[in-house]
Amino acid sequence: MRISCLCILLLSFLIGCSGKKTLWKGTCGDQPCELTLVNEPGAASAYTFTQLQIGELPPVAVNAQTTDPNGMPYSDDLFSGSETRFAKYRPGYQNAIFNSSASRATMLYMDPARYSMPVFEQYSRFFLSQWESVRKNVTDQSLELPLIGGTVRASRTDFIRVFHGLLSGSDHFFMVTPDGTITLLEGKTPEKATGVPRPSTLAAKIEMPGRIIRIRDSARFSPAMLRSFRDDHDKSLEDYFQLVYAR
Repeated sequence: MRISCLCILLLSFLIGCSGKKTLWKGTCGDQPCELTLVNEPGAASAYTFTQLQIGELPPVAVNAQTTDPNGMPYSDDLFSGSETRFAKYRPGYQNAIFNSSASRATMLYMDPARYSMPVFEQYSRFFLSQWESVRKNVTDQSLELPLIGGTVRASRTDFIRVFHGLLSGSDHFFMVTPDGTITLLEGKTPEKATGVPRPSTLAAKIEMPGRIIRIRDSARFSPAMLRSFRDDHDKSLEDYFQLVYAR
């Protein structure tokens, strides 16, 4: 969910430096349900996100840590071994980056350390059956609530592939997120990344079917160079994806 800086300032003013604003109230089965906009103070600026709570269950945040910004996963195999639930009419994978998040679909990730299996099932039923009508009833135009195409009882970070290597003598890594987005960043890990994404000649997303990564120019990112970027299992991009170089 993305909110413009101006909207964040306005929302922060409306709900205070730290607090909640109710966006929707209803029932989930026989329990009360509430969707709120939460404003938490940060070191530099306030952090604003939405969360849903059923009864006295732990609330579920719908934010950058629990959703993907660029659509559904490139493969369901990513979630092998994790409990997953999908919407009856699940959206398909998109090979391109979204220009607008108005109709963005995503998986919703719920950390098993926080949500037991019964709680996960209860929230899954809500998000895969009632959420769409709630989205339509929230009239705040500054909010962009995503479509929920499925739920996973796991953390989003469990499915992010990171390949470490050297570029121009400094630590860099390629990061492939569940929605298929490919990003090059400077640093050793996502937590220690510095600056904005670096330019590369790799495609912005995994292309399906085939798990294809298209590479526009092999002069800078040659097969040998990309092979030197390894994950924690000592595997490279080509162990998971089909690398296709432009001629």
